[in-house]
Amino acid sequence: MIPLLQQREMPVTGFGEFDPRITAILIGAVALVIIAGVVNSVLTGGGSSRSRTQRFSKRGFIRGAKRAGLSRVQAVTLLTVARNQGIAAPMRLLQDGPLLDKAIRDGLYDIDESVRDEPERERRKSELFQIRNLIAVYSQSTRSVRSSKTLRIGQDLDFSTDGRTWHTTRVSSQTGERFGVETPYDDANREVRPGKGAKVRLRFRTESGNLYSVTTTVLGYGIARRMPTLFLAHSDQISRVQHRKYPRREFHHPCYYYPVSVVTSGRGRRAKRQAVVNHNDRRFGRFEDLSAGGAAVRTQRPLPAKSLLKIEFETADGVPVSVFGKIRSVEKATYRSGLMHIMFAGASRKHLNAIQSYVYGYVDE
Repeated sequence: MIPLLQQREMPVTGFGEFDPRITAILIGAVALVIIAGVVNSVLTGGGSSRSRTQRFSKRGFIRGAKRAGLSRVQAVTLLTVARNQGIAAPMRLLQDGPLLDKAIRDGLYDIDESVRDEPERERRKSELFQIRNLIAVYSQSTRSVRSSKTLRIGQDLDFSTDGRTWHTTRVSSQTGERFGVETPYDDANREVRPGKGAKVRLRFRTESGNLYSVTTTVLGYGIARRMPTLFLAHSDQISRVQHRKYPRREFHHPCYYYPVSVVTSGRGRRAKRQAVVNHNDRRFGRFEDLSAGGAAVRTQRPLPAKSLLKIEFETADGVPVSVFGKIRSVEKATYRSGLMHIMFAGASRKHLNAIQSYVYGYVDE
């Protein structure tokens, strides 16, 4: 008995006396940590591919794509592109422009690599560009200009006192109380100086190509950035005048264009209209901007508004392109020269794809 009593009284070095309550508390704490970890894993999908998959809803993606203007077929096409490229959150394609551009660019590359039949290849490319155009239009519509306070210094403006005659100017100053524009000049090189308190109208384009209009009040005159400046009151009453269907990009490349006539042959029901290109009247011009829907061409020999024409040029990567178009308007620069605003009326799918590849930056200058 004596050895046993001695063993019970011997202290255990480093641990102290045994206490059952402390052991129970430690076991309970460990159990709580384990349970919390399990719950967090279930809620966040922690490592479970099945849980991550369940968070994505194909139906929700298609619904969001339809809000952006896509059809169901186009939504499924875009979803297929996302899956082929391993994009974990396809909904981002409807909101993240750079990610969408990367997906479209990679999708175009996959088409070039996998589809040998040229008509089918260009058809599939055209589908991707249609999707990109629709999302671009949707994105622009959700980012409207709401105040003149967002006008940046140096931004070009059209200025008018009556809404009929317009003068060119640009923003020269911007503060929280007012903004300034360089004092405009009329055709006779005289300053346009409406009186203090007068109402004036401004037009301007955003980087996306949309045209906006605002009416504001003259506050006074002064100097800003060493330029005679007209100071105007800020306004939140900004309206969109024009909404571009296709984005544009600067394109300072030469082109040749030819007048086109419409000739009618036959009579009555057998009458046929045919476009005839006058190749003997070749004219030279230079692009200022380009889109899938049209272009602006500066030339010394502009055709009249509403004229038909054929344009030949090369894209940035050397692809020859020819398109038919109609001149919507002409801005006269001198007695003869002018800037023709052209709406494209006919082009092959291949050529339109080449234009859009450049406009969206998939082809470098």
